[in-house]
This record gives sequence, structure tokens and C-alpha cells, in this order.
Amino acid sequence: MTASPLPTNATFSDNGDGTAFFNWTPAVGQAGTYLITYKASDGSLSSNRSAAIQVNPVWDTDGDGMNDDWERTHLVILIMMVALTLMETAYLILMSI
Repeated sequence: MTASPLPTNATFSDNGDGTAFFNWTPAVGQAGTYLITYKASDGSLSSNRSAAIQVNPVWDTDGDGMNDDWERTHLVILIMMVALTLMETAYLILMSI
């Protein structure tokens, strides 16, 4: 079995029994999408499969393209504003009864 292209510092080991081991811990600066093609062959027949691995930057752990620190700060404020609006609405409804 083979795998290519491998990202920098990635390893792929064919165990010789129809299984293999892919190992990689991306480093800072390796964010992006990596398309790796795996090939298995018994000498007569062969088969290829590809897999895409998405590595997010350290500042965007959830992969939505937004800075996590900004999200934590601003989304908490937004949630608080929505909660206050709902409380005010509930209060006005109760007062009109």
C-alpha cells in the first residue's frame, strides 16, 4: 500500500497484511486542505481511493473562518442581548394581562 502526496512530516507505513498506518500531527502554518491518494495492490489488481484532510488554523478551531476569540467575545454579547430582549418581551406580555 502507498499514499501520496504526504504532507510535510506525515508518515505512511504499509503493515504488509492489508492494513496500513497514516500518522501526522500538523504543525503551525500547515493549515489547508490536503488530498491524499491511497493505493492498494496485490500485484495483479490495484485500487485507489483519495481522502481530503482539512486542517484549520490555530485561531479557527471550529473551521468556520472566523477568529475564535472574536466569536467568544461577540457571540456572548449577542446571546445576552437576545436574552434581555426575550425577558423584556415576557415582562410586557405579563404586564398587559
